[in-house]
Amino acid sequence: MSILNEYGISNDDVGVFKNDNSGFVGVNKNRISSLLYAQLASASKYRLINTFSVTDVIQGLEKVGRVRFTKKESQFKHPPLKGLWKAHYFDASFILKNISIEWIKLERKNSKPIKQLDTMINNRSNFTPKSFAAHSADNIVIKGYNNRVNKKKITGEWLIYGKHKEKNYYLCIAQHSKPGSDDDSQIYNFLRTVCGEEFPFLFT
Repeated sequence: MSILNEYGISNDDVGVFKNDNSGFVGVNKNRISSLLYAQLASASKYRLINTFSVTDVIQGLEKVGRVRFTKKESQFKHPPLKGLWKAHYFDASFILKNISIEWIKLERKNSKPIKQLDTMINNRSNFTPKSFAAHSADNIVIKGYNNRVNKKKITGEWLIYGKHKEKNYYLCIAQHSKPGSDDDSQIYNFLRTVCGEEFPFLFT
């Protein structure tokens, strides 16, 4: 199955996205893989993510636009992805994930915010159902998210790219791999198969 079929798009979809999208202003389009174009064209067509959340990061890395990094870009440390780079992009659909991570980590630390939540829940009889819902949302959702922002710990998914002769070559977007799994091998093998002919110097 071709990459286009895999992502439910056509050459026309890719062409329109590639040529008409302002997110590529100032970016050398020859350093973006066909795979990444297909992923972003599909995401745009089916409204899976806001593609500017990815192209903003690319423009930031190219120093031609607003720098919107959730975390500083870094190189993969372990094989088989070692040698490639990752930058995080953030989309509104990741908000719940960040809130969940924040409270899970706080719970492990048995911290003051968790004790405050316990007190709030135990004293819920002091609220009407409607006011308790609003109070809970503020404490759990808003404060949980703001905690991540203030600590600069907002996490997203990966934009994977390589570097060659001081230039970036953008390969794909991908979900975080799971520690101890074979996800990294699957990502690398897929990239080498799909992007190896375009950018062979990244896979030597």
